[in-house]
Amino acid sequence: MPEHLLSDRQLEERGIRSRSSAQKDRVRGTGIPFVYVGRLVRYRESDVEAYLASLPTHRSTSEASAGTHTQPCGDISHSDPREPKAPTRHKKISLKAASELHVGG
Repeated sequence: MPEHLLSDRQLEERGIRSRSSAQKDRVRGTGIPFVYVGRLVRYRESDVEAYLASLPTHRSTSEASAGTHTQPCGDISHSDPREPKAPTRHKKISLKAASELHVGG
């Protein structure tokens, strides 16, 4: 069964990532991995679930700010900003392959 794909608008509607944050993540090569379907950017539901599962969990609001710094909206890259950036995590797929995937509207 083809995997369901989400647009950046759908990420925002579900409260996962704002559109602008998702767009910035793509430019920086961080955040949720994505694929191109033709010229459209889509997120695999399994990648979204894995991203959410990788976010740190807390038992209280004071725990999140006590001693550790977490970046807003789960930016999980903790690398030195002076180091070269990792390659972006996306790949282009052919229109034929895209037609086999279910694209959410």
